[in-house]
Amino acid sequence: MTRRGHRTAWIVVHENGPGKGGHGHLLLHVPAGLVAALTGKQRAILKHITGSTYRARVIHSRPVGGKLAVERTAPGLHAANLANALHYIIKGAEDDAPAVHMDLMHKL
Repeated sequence: MTRRGHRTAWIVVHENGPGKGGHGHLLLHVPAGLVAALTGKQRAILKHITGSTYRARVIHSRPVGGKLAVERTAPGLHAANLANALHYIIKGAEDDAPAVHMDLMHKL
């Protein structure tokens, strides 16, 4: 995204627990015009990061709010879903962490 002149914003969380073992969550802001290009590169990016070949069902990627451009067509729905996604990935963090991160996300 930086090579194409866009700022990046993301939150990444690594978890390790019973049942799922080690895994991570990434909440990433992708400008609408870059969604198709980035989606097509997810497997290559994962391989670059991990050094491992892609395994089925490893990547679960979907837009916040369930569809692209919902931040423009239904901003209230997008805000509610963004808050839910944020609370999910930072579960176990300090109580004020969601407010701090939501403030940062809205400044983008």
